[in-house]
Amino acid sequence: MPPSLPSRTEAGTLVAVTLAVVGAWRPWVRKIPVRTADGSLVSTSELVQGLRAGIHGLDMFVVFGALVAVLGTLIARRYDVSPAPFLVAASVLILWAASTMLAEYRSVERYEPELGVYLTLAGGLVLLVLGVARGVKVAVRRRRGERTGPAT
Repeated sequence: MPPSLPSRTEAGTLVAVTLAVVGAWRPWVRKIPVRTADGSLVSTSELVQGLRAGIHGLDMFVVFGALVAVLGTLIARRYDVSPAPFLVAASVLILWAASTMLAEYRSVERYEPELGVYLTLAGGLVLLVLGVARGVKVAVRRRRGERTGPAT
């Protein structure tokens, strides 16, 4: 039997995970140069998490959350269960990592958040919406006595 097409939840999960991982790869912050008394611009030398491109620091939580979402969706498809718990758990990890760093960046005037942290937040929010929507759909169908697997 040929494999079926991915559901909207599966396609949305792929989009969300792509947003989160691409966002984790990109820089999350940049330093704003400080003007000295003589008028020249100087950048501070401290190392800030998220300043460089690549996976390091809290990005590991984003990658782990993305893996939870993908593996949970595959498990849900294979065993005909809802992927909602996996998607919500993944979104919590991703949103925690990105929002923690965004709050830290906004608390210091010398830092400006970059596109990466916003892409990661968007991916986490999409996963959260998908997970909650799927959970509500399953709950409504169970209440009506209908089939609740992901194929529906």
